[in-house]
Amino acid sequence: MTLAYSPGGELGGENKEIIVGEWEEFRVSLTNDSPPTASPWENILIRVKFYGVENEEISLGYKHDGVWENSQVYDLRSLEQGMIGVVADLGPARGWTVKPQTTENFDLRVKIDKVVKDVKVEMLAITNESTLGAGGEKVENLESKNILDPLQDTYIHQGNPSTNYSGEDYLELTTQENGNAHALLEFDRQDIPNQVGSAELNLYQYWGSGFSDLRDSGITVQAFPIAENLNLNSVTWKTTPVHNATNPIAEEEIQGTNKSYNFNMTNYLNSLENEKIVTVLLKFSQDNFDNKERRIRFDSLEGENPPYLIIQ
Repeated sequence: MTLAYSPGGELGGENKEIIVGEWEEFRVSLTNDSPPTASPWENILIRVKFYGVENEEISLGYKHDGVWENSQVYDLRSLEQGMIGVVADLGPARGWTVKPQTTENFDLRVKIDKVVKDVKVEMLAITNESTLGAGGEKVENLESKNILDPLQDTYIHQGNPSTNYSGEDYLELTTQENGNAHALLEFDRQDIPNQVGSAELNLYQYWGSGFSDLRDSGITVQAFPIAENLNLNSVTWKTTPVHNATNPIAEEEIQGTNKSYNFNMTNYLNSLENEKIVTVLLKFSQDNFDNKERRIRFDSLEGENPPYLIIQ
């Protein structure tokens, strides 16, 4: 199969420029190279991914029977862990049909409401029936996933017990004698269904120091619930309530630098009743490991790969 821009239909035209706030039309062609006796490709959609763009900044659509229709835009993290961007499946409800040994052209459009430099775009022909050979992909239901960003996040440090770190672009975990650090994340319970099929808290470790000895000693990263509602913009080590440090709701091995952590939150979220806010504390499974500084850092809400909760 061959999916490509139609001649003269490139996104952004000759100058590869998208004007902010205006619809930019482009055209792609899909060629079915199957033998003439093969069955046609049916239920075809064009999956378009825009990297580095937020959901509220972009609109995507397609033309069907001469009429422009807009498509639902989804958070790219529902498909690609930690990737900032959007994804949309463009095409009518029953998709398009491409017969063997033929080429079909599809008119698409995009509108971006802010200046974004060097936007990376990927396109793929998909179907809900079967894979379309090399370069094709069986469709994954985007509607089944919901991405939630934290309302707030921060970390607290025993060595600076009166300091709030909510403005930092990282969340730090440290285990050191009298110098431990824990991270806190807060989610809106109203955005979470009463019962979830699965729920996973994702964080990205971009840096660390001295953590290999922790990993070799079996130290893990654990998540604990905080029952009391906190203001993470002002919370400090001194003001954080005591938590139950013996029953973590989730646990992950130390992954290492430039790695993602995935904490299974399903059972915990399904056990909640009247809570309005969900607050989670992350820490090493052992505080006060020794007198050396051993720490890791995750991206915070202000970082390049912020934490998020993915729910199905």
